[in-house]
Amino acid sequence: MSDFSFPKKERLKQRKAIQAIFAARQSLGSYPIRIFYRLQPRAQGEPAILQGVSVAKRKFKKAPDRNLLKRRLREAYRLNKPNWLASLPHEGLQLQMMWVYLGHKAEPLSSIQKAAEKSRLKLQQKLAEEATF
Repeated sequence: MSDFSFPKKERLKQRKAIQAIFAARQSLGSYPIRIFYRLQPRAQGEPAILQGVSVAKRKFKKAPDRNLLKRRLREAYRLNKPNWLASLPHEGLQLQMMWVYLGHKAEPLSSIQKAAEKSRLKLQQKLAEEATF
């Protein structure tokens, strides 16, 4: 049975790790989300994927609106987590990613899920191309 949970140990919260992801300047996306990512060697006992979310305060002034979108982003990831795990080239790597919401209005979960799936397919293709070199 697939694991659709999203425990705390899989959440990206460390400031240095988040800054390193943005410094790596690797991103892809499909409106209304952009995913910044970084591949790292995985240590023993570490999760295969670390994920964080961000919604701009400049676009969504009210905290309840930002929190709603962050919940939708996390839910879109959680529902497709087995597919994300299958996208990794091999087990020795850890995928660290930040999901940034780009839209100017709150999109429904279904459109966020479609965008996340498109982004996953783009990432899988990009990683396959890098592995061949």
